Amino acid sequence: MKRTFAIHIGISLAILGSFFSINAAAGTYQAFGRIVGLHYETRGKGNAPTPDQIQQDLSLINQMAKTIRLSAESEEQDLVLQIAAQEELRVVLVAKLGPDLAANDAEIDRLIAIARSNANVAFVCVGQEALLRGYLNKEQLLELISRARQSISVPVTTIEPWTVWRDNSDLVSAVDLIFVPASPYLEGEPIESSVAFVTKRHSYLKTKYPGKPVIISDTGWPSEGPIIGQAVPAPKISGGSWTNFQRRQTLRESISL
Repeated sequence: MKRTFAIHIGISLAILGSFFSINAAAGTYQAFGRIVGLHYETRGKGNAPTPDQIQQDLSLINQMAKTIRLSAESEEQDLVLQIAAQEELRVVLVAKLGPDLAANDAEIDRLIAIARSNANVAFVCVGQEALLRGYLNKEQLLELISRARQSISVPVTTIEPWTVWRDNSDLVSAVDLIFVPASPYLEGEPIESSVAFVTKRHSYLKTKYPGKPVIISDTGWPSEGPIIGQAVPAPKISGGSWTNFQRRQTLRESISL
């Protein structure tokens, strides 16, 4: 059976500039530096990973990180959550929101139910770039965040780029922590200054909103794609592809806790 899962590997803020590789099928990895968290996703379109394969995946992740980020709509989410608990992995749960308001309501209900029934959920994210992409207006997003905060005891946030956090102090006030992607490539930064770029964005938000935790949700560099400003893909240092980059299935996905 062909493996259909994906381990989305990223570099946390604490170890930017370090690199590592993983061979999930062989159950091995090589790392230089400390990995804080990984985004884990199964792709179950007719060829889903077996429970044994998920067990192997999370056991491998447990050797290098103690937190996984998981979509609330993952087809194998219940099994992943169960095995993650067995492996003593913490989970950051993400609700995927879009322009369908009824579907969003159902997704938040699912998020709340999962967070209530799984003690290893560290915190939850109400949407990912829903404002940036225009799926919701701010009032709609704030209402969903408020509903989640009133319903569960774990911290609640959302994922938006630094400019959204910068320009919306009321959104910052509505969440328990700032969860922010940092993409020097998409902002046209040269790779030589990419680490400084991420650090600068993190420091800016920490200074602007003192006392509010700021966590880098994902970062990285693509192996191929267009040149954006001074940003040039670097195939020798990463193993993703431009298609995967567009789908957030390359080295951008990580969590720093």
